Amino acid sequence: MTTGERAHSDEYGMRYDPNNVYVVERARSVSEAEWNKLPVELLPLGVTLQANEETLKRSSIDRVISGTEPIREDYVTKLWRDGSGDLHIVDGHHRVAMYYVLGKPLPVRIMDGAGAVRPPR
Repeated sequence: MTTGERAHSDEYGMRYDPNNVYVVERARSVSEAEWNKLPVELLPLGVTLQANEETLKRSSIDRVISGTEPIREDYVTKLWRDGSGDLHIVDGHHRVAMYYVLGKPLPVRIMDGAGAVRPPR
């Protein structure tokens, strides 16, 4: 479902839940240097990622998939693996959408966060 200039993240193969923000809270406090120690992996097509952004700016995605703007090659999406094995996007929601539409494996760094913060129940 598209609303103006924004599109829902589930249109791009992601699963949004408002509680996902609690899962990546700790991941966002990890330094860039620590993230950079992790190997870059290629995430195969079809892996559902947990989004903490409900909507994405469609125009930035469309510019890349139309070929108007090149995809930034030096950018690697950060993912956080929770205790259930789900992969949460820490940084790179628009990048995930671009690769999803282009049908390409996604370069990622995955940090194991089995002790992730959970929302209050």
